Amino acid sequence: MTGFISTLAVLVLFAINLKNFVLCKMYLERGEWKVFKSPLDVYMASLLLSDILQGLGKIMHVKWLHLGFSECSSYCTAQGVVQQIGETGVALATLAIAVHTFLIIFFRRGGQAKATAIAIVVTIWIFVILFAVIGSQTLTDGDNRYITPSPYGCWLSPRHKTIQLTGEYLWLWLAALLSVLLYVPLALRLAGYVQPTGRLWWEYRVPKNRKLYGSELPPKPSRDAFTMLLYPILYFFLVLPDSICRWMEFTGHHTPSAATFFSTSIFGLSGLVNVFLLWYTRPGLLLLTCPPLPIPSSTKSQWADQSTSTVSDRTDDTRRLRPSVPVLIFGRESEP
Repeated sequence: MTGFISTLAVLVLFAINLKNFVLCKMYLERGEWKVFKSPLDVYMASLLLSDILQGLGKIMHVKWLHLGFSECSSYCTAQGVVQQIGETGVALATLAIAVHTFLIIFFRRGGQAKATAIAIVVTIWIFVILFAVIGSQTLTDGDNRYITPSPYGCWLSPRHKTIQLTGEYLWLWLAALLSVLLYVPLALRLAGYVQPTGRLWWEYRVPKNRKLYGSELPPKPSRDAFTMLLYPILYFFLVLPDSICRWMEFTGHHTPSAATFFSTSIFGLSGLVNVFLLWYTRPGLLLLTCPPLPIPSSTKSQWADQSTSTVSDRTDDTRRLRPSVPVLIFGRESEP
């Protein structure tokens, strides 16, 4: 259910983006708008696309719920591959956002490095797709399959623990861990407890008198950059229950069914949370809000004609409604 909600939320967001793209294409010059204005646009697009695949993998559980069991099949393999690509893609995109936000706030670097962001995102997608597809094709031999049934769907076989670790778990845990570790120095930087020396971009000092970050730089860029840190922080809380359950399974311990169901459901809300944050904290990304559109000249003249016609009609109405009261002019009565 949570996978369906997350996927639907991302698709609605993309529908709004598409509508604004069409409006900008029709009424604005090419230089007046961009789909990807900054590196954050690139990272967010990758994150949302991964959220769709992650949600789709959760939605594919419906078949097993209907049957009452899961079995080895091409459908099972497809579900495992889609989930691996989606979940690993979300983890790597979240990791990229965390590191990018850290570089912007702490070192004031990378704010306009859009080409670097595109290269990183392309590398991420090549890695996750090749890892999942090649693994599913080469590591399946008879009963020794790459994707096997699990109590709640299909997933990487427990026989391939190294693949589980390098193909997904490592990136999930690394993204969650770095989200917390990077938050501490960023909070100190924004609070003014750490300041740059001004000589080299990587040199910092602890000042005697604390000076707020906002007094050195315009408040909006720092505030916008700091809001992007909410993505990896909330990702940490979403992935924490699932990580605990997966670590228990990875180390050979039994995981209660209720705990697995709860952690999977919470993790499935990733797409919905990301859409909510994007809508309320950074509506300027990915053409979520369209720039002001020019009013066509035909529409302007039509409005002007309607306005003139309305004023004329009101004047006529006023004249018709004005009472006929005798007016005294130089001692003579006259009709108005």
